Amino acid sequence: MKRMVELGDRVKDTITDFEGVAIGRAEYLHAYPSVQVEASTLQSGKPVVHWFPEARLRMLVPEPVPGRLGLAPSGSGQKE
Repeated sequence: MKRMVELGDRVKDTITDFEGVAIGRAEYLHAYPSVQVEASTLQSGKPVVHWFPEARLRMLVPEPVPGRLGLAPSGSGQKE
């Protein structure tokens, strides 16, 4: 089975409209895959992270995400 979402993809949950970057993935023997999504903004100074069933997520217009596609995190001054 082909994965719909890859780590580093920008995604949106179709039910809650939560948007962010896919940072984790879990696969189970008797359940559908789940994807951990981190919002691009902080709430009370802390990251906001939620798990969603992969089938509920849709990919947003691709944008470069540091650490993916050969990009180094901003300010590091180096390429990966």
